[in-house]
Amino acid sequence: MKRIGMLILAAGLAVLAVACGHGGGGLPPHEAQEESGIRTVTGCDLDETRQPSVAGICLGDHKDKVKELLGGDFTEIPYAEAGHFDEPYVLWEYPAGYSIAIGRTSGRVLQIAATAPGAGTNLGARVGDRAGEVLALYRASYEEPVSIHGGDLPGVFKVENGQAVIFDFNMEDGLVNPAGVEPEGVVERIVLTYPVYLDDSF
Repeated sequence: MKRIGMLILAAGLAVLAVACGHGGGGLPPHEAQEESGIRTVTGCDLDETRQPSVAGICLGDHKDKVKELLGGDFTEIPYAEAGHFDEPYVLWEYPAGYSIAIGRTSGRVLQIAATAPGAGTNLGARVGDRAGEVLALYRASYEEPVSIHGGDLPGVFKVENGQAVIFDFNMEDGLVNPAGVEPEGVVERIVLTYPVYLDDSF
């Protein structure tokens, strides 16, 4: 009887090991596959390359981390109205080429914009890189959505956690490259935000 009990226990542990090792449709246990095909981190073994960031800063980070990474040399511009954000905010404008929106209540990062030469994302795309290289890198993992207002959004990518990373190749024509993108174009600005902050949804 004792031998039968041990066999049942061993079988149960084997089933549990298989379930934990192949959850999320065959992906590692710390990832899950969305219908869109985008993989998102769901456990504790975080892969930092899958956490959208610019200059090492993620949306939702505390303002103290921004100071830790970029320093305290910035001009603070307060906004009493929330605008497209969820709360009133301040802009930290760094002369080096960073503009960080910080929630006045939460003290958290709401949006990141970078024009600093060499400023990069978690996947290594940087301000100054060629469009062809950056688009190939991101198109291998993410989709360029269609705006709810109609039209494609070249250079805009739907990434993890419902966020959007935008590669702006001509700052003079707006944020989302309405004139399209030429492969030899150069990244002039990188923005990490949420679609709703752009008055869009995708």
